[in-house]
Amino acid sequence: VILPGKVKSEAKDRPTYKLIDSIPFLREVRKKKSYVMLYNSQTRNATWVYEILNKSTLAGTQSRKRDLKFKDELFEPLYEAANIEECDESEYEQGHLASAANHKWCQEAYEDTFILSNIAPQVPYLNQNLWKELENHCQAKINNSSDIRNVHVYSGPIYPQCDKRKKAERVKSWRKKIVPTHFFKVIIIEHENGTVELECYKMPNEEPKNKNKKEKDKNKQEQDKNKQSKDKNKQEKDKNKQSKDKNRHSKDKNKQEKDKNKIVLKDYIVPIKEIEAESGLTFTESSCTEGEVDITRKVKLVGGNGNEGSCSAEIKVTICTPLTNHNDFVYM
Repeated sequence: VILPGKVKSEAKDRPTYKLIDSIPFLREVRKKKSYVMLYNSQTRNATWVYEILNKSTLAGTQSRKRDLKFKDELFEPLYEAANIEECDESEYEQGHLASAANHKWCQEAYEDTFILSNIAPQVPYLNQNLWKELENHCQAKINNSSDIRNVHVYSGPIYPQCDKRKKAERVKSWRKKIVPTHFFKVIIIEHENGTVELECYKMPNEEPKNKNKKEKDKNKQEQDKNKQSKDKNKQEKDKNKQSKDKNRHSKDKNKQEKDKNKIVLKDYIVPIKEIEAESGLTFTESSCTEGEVDITRKVKLVGGNGNEGSCSAEIKVTICTPLTNHNDFVYM
């Protein structure tokens, strides 16, 4: 797993970031075809899921097979997740941590995202709106820029915090999984020249507070439907005029939607320290006092593509390796 490391900038009195070659030697770390996860058998959710996105890994048109079901590795009790028969209708949806859309470069990698340990309970609003927009945001970083080489993404849950001054939030469960209160994404944007940017998001796992208002508006819309039908004749007369304005309205609507999504995501940006404090994870490390060496590593991912044979995706990453343990790393 590649972790971001904080280094002191000589040019400016503020921290910058670079990628450090560091692999956690934990028994619970699971390497899938094109992502890595740390699974927690107590919460039955992944603690974090790590994936690398670039033009090669995002290429492909794989789709979910009709008979593809959520599965999991049951060969070892440590990785046992919720039972497949229990993932039916409820107030929560099956939210992907590693997005299926990020791994369409081969069928095997795509199906890997449907294992239950990669699934966490999310409310419909988060799963279908904010979380989806954030996934699209990560993909757009690659698709809309020639300067960005990779987008490194860490995704994971945050659980109720224990506060001695207040009653601890009631822990909820869903199909044997603990329900998180929030979800995070730590996004590390690696440019072609090796420089790195950091974006951190935290989103609440709850329906919006104005949901009741939306329901009332929906009822009002239904009441207005009859009135609108009475005006149908008049609307038909104006149809020709409206059709001329349709293209212009459509363009304005797309622009408004893009602006809306940008504003929504910006509202959920948080400092990396906040995610580290609430998740218990460490994403930043101090620079090495005994020196480090920068290298560019290339990795080729190979996977099965069903009846069409094999397929591959290539990853090139510029990272620095601490000199003190340079020889201890296992290069994949």
